[in-house]
Amino acid sequence: MKKSSVPDLREKLSGIPSQRPQLSSTVQVPKPVREIVNSDRPVQKRDPPPTAAPPVVKKVSAPAPVPTPPAPQQSKEKVDASLESLLKSLDLDKYLINFQAEEVDMKALAYMNEEDMKSLGIPMGPRKKILSALARKKRKLSKSLPTS
Repeated sequence: MKKSSVPDLREKLSGIPSQRPQLSSTVQVPKPVREIVNSDRPVQKRDPPPTAAPPVVKKVSAPAPVPTPPAPQQSKEKVDASLESLLKSLDLDKYLINFQAEEVDMKALAYMNEEDMKSLGIPMGPRKKILSALARKKRKLSKSLPTS
């Protein structure tokens, strides 16, 4: 084997010439494909992998839906609608989402004070408008009630 005139990377980096190991001259080369195909050994055939049986799907009928009483749902929609209509009448319907997020309806709104609305994120101006409208509504209801 000839030593090349170009030093290898180890020699360049270390500055010390290294002794290269001598390779043996006997290298086994794999047989070409033609020789393997024409080989005397019989070819073993493999069985195909077993296929899985398709899953059994049982059809089960869904249980009958339980009818919900429409009256409470309608009254909730009515209460929500009155809250929505109050906010729309004050041109504050953009704050409806704040009340809905905390599940506040007209009944709950009647018990709310300024601090509660502040905690909902309602700014001062709209807070004052809503509280004023609620006070007017309460006065109107109290005047319409018969006195005994």
